[in-house]
Amino acid sequence: WTDYRALGDSGHHCQGTWLRPSHGCAVQMDARTGRPLLSCSPDRGDDQDTGVTELGSVPVTDVQMDARTGPAPVTFSPVGDAGLSPLIKRLDGPSAMLPFVQSFVDLSRGTEFGMYLEPQWRLLLNLDEVTAFVAMSENRDPVSGDTSEPVCGSLDGCVLKLQLAKDEIGYGFVLVRKSKRGQGLARKLMETAMMSSTRKCRHLLAVCSALGQPLYRKLDYKEAGLVTYLSCSIGDMLSFLASPPGARHCMDEPQISQGEVWERVKEKANNLISTDRLKVLSEGKYSSNATTSSAIHLDSFAIARQDCAGGPFIVGPMVGEESSCVALIRQLIRIHFRGHKNDDEYARLYIQMMIPNHFDLVQALMGIEGMRNNWQSPCMTSDGKPLCVGKERYLMYMHPTLG
Repeated sequence: WTDYRALGDSGHHCQGTWLRPSHGCAVQMDARTGRPLLSCSPDRGDDQDTGVTELGSVPVTDVQMDARTGPAPVTFSPVGDAGLSPLIKRLDGPSAMLPFVQSFVDLSRGTEFGMYLEPQWRLLLNLDEVTAFVAMSENRDPVSGDTSEPVCGSLDGCVLKLQLAKDEIGYGFVLVRKSKRGQGLARKLMETAMMSSTRKCRHLLAVCSALGQPLYRKLDYKEAGLVTYLSCSIGDMLSFLASPPGARHCMDEPQISQGEVWERVKEKANNLISTDRLKVLSEGKYSSNATTSSAIHLDSFAIARQDCAGGPFIVGPMVGEESSCVALIRQLIRIHFRGHKNDDEYARLYIQMMIPNHFDLVQALMGIEGMRNNWQSPCMTSDGKPLCVGKERYLMYMHPTLG
């Protein structure tokens, strides 16, 4: 059975040698390489190990073997639109993903990311470097009754894939509708997304929910750090900054325009944050009421945003020295709100921060009265190495999927 061969001009199908029905056959995915492994267990009484061979670089989604009619070939279909399950679709780019924005919102309800409403989802779905793999609901067309093309906008599950770097791919928002859980749909979505990569890459999960961790371990992901999600009201942060411990962070700020700050941030962010993400953040056009600000302090920088009016003030990405963190937050508050809020409004607005590792920084921020530790979740990688290899100065994520 190891003597498989490519069939057809494009090599889209591979067929093994004939197998007797008594032989066991299975396909497993190598999570590190994204390549399929075919294993066959001969029907014999000795203790010989099961044979395993790699099927080259052709990804597979299906194995079919007819054990009733005698010898049967094992056929493999490639990933790509032709090889996807009829109910799993690949959505590339904003124009393909944005029509489903409300269904993405529905999927996140009742999960750790239930606070992500339409404006927050639009930040993700407006990025060219994001691809969504979605499980379409089996809804009949109300006119024709046809199920071949599910009704637009209705999803049973999703996973988002992001090209973080040339050799790094991130995944996030692995979501399945509650009524569809326990049927292997999340695994099918993850495997489909992982197999869509044509080159060997590190696979990264920046934030792993408790519900998803068992699946990720089965796919051979390993814990590679801890992400802490902190929040406090802007009023509490301003009270801290006015106190003696906080006053030492109130250093002189650069007297330059916000446009010049953005230019400096783009220079400092080179090779750390993609041009696509910086463009979306700096323009703030992903949502009608989105506003963003940036700040620099010595060799450190940070970006903050509100995805909608009255929404949380999300700080991240932040890159640099831990000692610059509070000074950057102070700058961001001053620049973003420009003193337009009163004390009651500041008390209702919350700062949110996601910090990968950097436990000393977490401890220092927890010393601010009113600061809350909302949750801690592991990040996981296919090779077990830290998420931000060579990027230890990355202090805060901009997003649980975007890192």
